[in-house]
Amino acid sequence: MITLCPSDSQIVLYAKGHFSEERTNELDDVRILVANRAGCEPKYVSNRDIVIVLAGLLQDLKLDVSNPRFLESVVFGQFGRDGSNAVINFIHAALALLCNMPVFDTNNNRLVSVQAKDPNALRPLTPA
Repeated sequence: MITLCPSDSQIVLYAKGHFSEERTNELDDVRILVANRAGCEPKYVSNRDIVIVLAGLLQDLKLDVSNPRFLESVVFGQFGRDGSNAVINFIHAALALLCNMPVFDTNNNRLVSVQAKDPNALRPLTPA
């Protein structure tokens, strides 16, 4: 079984729709989640940081990012939109993989241990 830390759990829960009422803009939301994970304000989180964190999470969860459909969705975006922002496409594709990731196997054994939803997860940290 894979046990996620609280901040990675919030990213998975976001992908699985547990923050549907709090969602605003996907890029901004994920930036806040990554910033909170790092303990900083969102303005200090680059698009590169977001990609690194999501790619690491996908790798930790052993999700197959070498799948041609995943790579195609990153390059061309949903529905094959050429010229789309590759970072946005990567975020969409990564969140889709996380959304569809099984948490239990067919025998109802837990595969991934996810922490409880933090109601403040989408609130950016503010300077002290």
